[in-house]
Amino acid sequence: MKDIFNTLKHGLHPDHHTQVRLHRRQVRVIRVENGVVTENKFDEKIGVSVRVYVDGAWGFAYTSDISPSGLKEALEKATAGAKVIGLHENIKPLIHPLIGEFFPPKVITPAETVPLKDKVHLMLELDNRLKDTDNRIISSIVRYTELLDEKWIVNTEGTQAYTKYPNLELIAFASAEEDGDREEYAEGIGITGGWDDMLSFDPYGKVDKVAKVLLQNLHAPYPESGEATVILGPELVGLLSHEAIGHTVEADFVLSGSITAGKLGHKVASEKITLVDHPHPDFAPHASGWIPFDDEGSEAKEAVIIENGILKGYMTDSITSQKLGLDNTGNSRAWLYMDEPIVRMRNTYILPGNDTLQAMIEATDDGYLMTTAFGGGQADANAEFMFGVGEAYRIKNGKIAHPVKSATISGQAFEVLSNVDMVGNDIKLEMGTGYCGKFQPAKVDGGGPHIRTRMKIGGRSQ
Repeated sequence: MKDIFNTLKHGLHPDHHTQVRLHRRQVRVIRVENGVVTENKFDEKIGVSVRVYVDGAWGFAYTSDISPSGLKEALEKATAGAKVIGLHENIKPLIHPLIGEFFPPKVITPAETVPLKDKVHLMLELDNRLKDTDNRIISSIVRYTELLDEKWIVNTEGTQAYTKYPNLELIAFASAEEDGDREEYAEGIGITGGWDDMLSFDPYGKVDKVAKVLLQNLHAPYPESGEATVILGPELVGLLSHEAIGHTVEADFVLSGSITAGKLGHKVASEKITLVDHPHPDFAPHASGWIPFDDEGSEAKEAVIIENGILKGYMTDSITSQKLGLDNTGNSRAWLYMDEPIVRMRNTYILPGNDTLQAMIEATDDGYLMTTAFGGGQADANAEFMFGVGEAYRIKNGKIAHPVKSATISGQAFEVLSNVDMVGNDIKLEMGTGYCGKFQPAKVDGGGPHIRTRMKIGGRSQ
């Protein structure tokens, strides 16, 4: 380990702020479709990036040659690139340096040590369980992805940090058909952790859930269109927090004029809402967005975005923090060594309140309980959003009446959060299978408690 750090130091500039990142990634993908293994592949990438800051401009270069000469050449290219841009801004990067080796909570059985045949066997078993549930299920897919990342980072501020962490994903998808009606649905598990950790999230229960929702949706009615009282489950709360709120409070977007620019200290949500972005939440040790430090080599810190309804902060990196007069929260992330770090989310969620789900349902005379997302969606810089819903139920007179299908929810996210009148005492992160797609992928997670609010529902005439 010491030899690797000594080698990486050849990429540091003696006069300018520099970041050197060595990244190795191993990827295993297994896909089973209708009982047949259709994909079984392994890939590995390793390389180094060098990033230099000169007079307000970044220069960036990368190489797969991790020798001292390869690093020196990358340093020369990065330095030359920064000098060409030459913004001549008097801003210095703010880094919270750290030294050491950092790992996710103890992994009992590293997934890379599990025999390939055992992984394939589990995927086949899950696929068979899904497609054999009912003859109305006409197709099934189970896909397993294993990402193992190792990173070594040094910078001129004194960081000398190493981390190794696995991201595991398992997704089950199926379609069902009867009397001309067709439905599709998927469930998944996404964690930072080992093989046993993934199994603890009950993959068999996930495929059973896919079958249950598919079959109940086949002949379920559509929801009524219009504004309604809605109880959102943790997955949809996470989607709202990430897509519709989170991107508007990433500091680079704020500096570009997002809807939250200049709104610090303003009331933007119900006083019942506190929303944070955290690199390693204690209540969710296997969160998919787990990181100990960011890809600039700065300590990853909690970013408090909304506190009791008041906009309190943004997600920042070494430069955007200085431009906004804020602390660096360590939100700078890069997908691979050939990608330059940008401000990204990690684990974005709403904190729990005091209400039980049962109390929310009983307090709702006419409305909906919507628990999972499915079918895509979109959100824009003004926090306007529309998301598809996979599992949903009509509430009548304080009780669950029946399932509904093909619902959509939409609105302006800050208005939706301002309408929140009940916040659950539960909390889960439920977005671990997803990838954020801001110019480059990133593993993230999101969630929260159940919340009750009002928003627009899209359905269909009966």
